[in-house]
Amino acid sequence: MNFNLQKMELRLADFRKCLQLLLPALFAVVSMGAHAAPAQVRVVWDKSPDTEAVVGYTQSASGGDGYVMAGTSPDASTWQLHSVSYTYTYGSLASGFVRLSGLTPDTNIYFQVCDNSGCGDKFWFKTAAATPENVTFVAGGDSRTYRSPRQQGMRLVSKIRPEFVLFGGDFTDGNQDYELDEWLDDWTLSYSNDTINGETFKRIYPLVPTVGNHENNSHLFMCRVFGSDPDGNNQCTLRDTYSVMSIGGNQARIYTLNSEFRNSGYGAQWDQQNTWLNSDLAVGGVGAKWRFAQYHKPMFPRTTSKPFIYEKMFEWSSPFETYHMNVVVESDSHLVKYTWPVVPTNNDYLKVDAGTVYIGEGSWGAPTRTANRQSNWIADQNSFAQFKVIQIAGDDIDIRTVRFSGESATSALTKAERDANALVLPAGLSLWDAKDVGSVYSITLDSSGFSRVGKSSSSSSSSSSSSSSSSSSSSSSSSSSSSSSSSSSSSSSSSSSSSSSSSSSSSSSSSSSSSSSSSSSSSSSGSGSSTSSSSSSSSSSSSGSGSSTSSSSSSSSSSSSSSSSSSSSSSSSSSGGSTDGDGSSGGGSIPGHYLLLGMLLLMIRSRRVKK
Repeated sequence: MNFNLQKMELRLADFRKCLQLLLPALFAVVSMGAHAAPAQVRVVWDKSPDTEAVVGYTQSASGGDGYVMAGTSPDASTWQLHSVSYTYTYGSLASGFVRLSGLTPDTNIYFQVCDNSGCGDKFWFKTAAATPENVTFVAGGDSRTYRSPRQQGMRLVSKIRPEFVLFGGDFTDGNQDYELDEWLDDWTLSYSNDTINGETFKRIYPLVPTVGNHENNSHLFMCRVFGSDPDGNNQCTLRDTYSVMSIGGNQARIYTLNSEFRNSGYGAQWDQQNTWLNSDLAVGGVGAKWRFAQYHKPMFPRTTSKPFIYEKMFEWSSPFETYHMNVVVESDSHLVKYTWPVVPTNNDYLKVDAGTVYIGEGSWGAPTRTANRQSNWIADQNSFAQFKVIQIAGDDIDIRTVRFSGESATSALTKAERDANALVLPAGLSLWDAKDVGSVYSITLDSSGFSRVGKSSSSSSSSSSSSSSSSSSSSSSSSSSSSSSSSSSSSSSSSSSSSSSSSSSSSSSSSSSSSSSSSSSSSSSGSGSSTSSSSSSSSSSSSGSGSSTSSSSSSSSSSSSSSSSSSSSSSSSSSGGSTDGDGSSGGGSIPGHYLLLGMLLLMIRSRRVKK
């Protein structure tokens, strides 16, 4: 009897030791997402970026709905309180959203998210201009659940300091709450650290999200996670998954479309979106100098592992031709491409002197595919992790493809440098040197408003910030001072890098780097259920998970506070992640709390004393 008691005591002692070792880690993981103050702040543009913005945040464990203090001065004592507009849950991810309205165009907005548990970091962003101005923005997609290259892209955003970011869908593998929680952690790496009047602020870059095929289980992540509400009714419906916005007044009109309405079950939504698109192009589109579109599935994927054509996407080529769409950003295939100006013809493109330029295709960290489908209307194509930097200056657009592999060698722009020059780019950017195009794809307008390759007669090198020179990859730009560009966050790897001391856009360095295809690269620094307190509950037709609560109380902002039916779509899924339609799977991630619980059980089992 005594011997058995001793064995039992040994087992209990071993069990206690295991618990002492693992309980802190288990508690930390189980508490993941339960923040002490509102965190994972994101700003989203969904309709009027010159006067409105949606501030989203992940709610703290016990702080209530939250609110935003915001104003046009960095002096927090002048800020106005803005109440929550709506809250949503997406699985275990609870988010609050505050719509700031009545903002002043082309103005810095300073803000802080608070709740009953306290306030988070201080942030700032800039509203879009209401009149034409030079602008730099980023466009990409397909980060999926590959955190290392995904984080490289986020840090590059921090260093480039764009005005906003277009994201073309496939944020994660399976669109699960824990995956999106990780994505939001990684997004914090895109913040830029600034000291303003002796106070620490983080510059945050407005995001324009898009639905991808890896979000097909719930298109409503667009409003439940990012707060998109372009129809402004404080309800989360499928109508919130496509939108349009203008920047610089009539300078540019940017369309975000939902390509996943191509699938069965969304016939009515597809028709409604197309009716809306044609109507807006006929009115708002024709009044703009430049017209852009972003969506996920490309019309003609550049890899043979995809269909030759996505016919539903090709339906858009007709209104694009009629209303002279200038640049279209596509994703999904995880590769790189530039087309020449094209128009549609017989289920294909026809290369023309002036038409629409298509760029893409994703690869913000997702596993790349070989760009092996040839067409005579392709300027060049390749395969590596990248996004596009697009700059508008008057009658000219410059497009650069930035390789993620050069992130660590890229300097960070300072606030002063960006303030002084809207087109300056950081030294050390690794740029794709595309065949017959070079490291900068320059586009201007023909007399009809279509895109043609080249520069306008009025352009100059100083305004286009397009100069670059070839040099060794080890050469760095002229003198630079050390400054932290990436903010600290809960994500692994934060970065500190030097920022260029010169604000001129002409300082450049370029380098050759290897790629998976024949083209060389150059490194260059170019210059659920919902409840509404005001109206009836939303009738959402998507099967998205989660619940919502909408508050009709307008924010107390004052006027002074600016403050596939497709042949390729496979329904099989592996490792918890959905496929890309060609049978390839990204291999889902296993949540950390499952791993730790498994470790605990294994340790207990290994320490058992046999009878």
